[in-house]
Amino acid sequence: MINLVLIEAYYGNNFEKIREVKTKYNPENLFHFPQSIPPYD
Repeated sequence: MINLVLIEAYYGNNFEKIREVKTKYNPENLFHFPQSIPPYD
């Protein structure tokens, strides 16, 4: 589950755009870390 308060604090207004890029280039979430953005399902 995504904690929106922490996401906003960490990524600001860029979250949706970054998530689109993440989904396009890393849909399997191969490259991840604790603060990473999950791809869209």
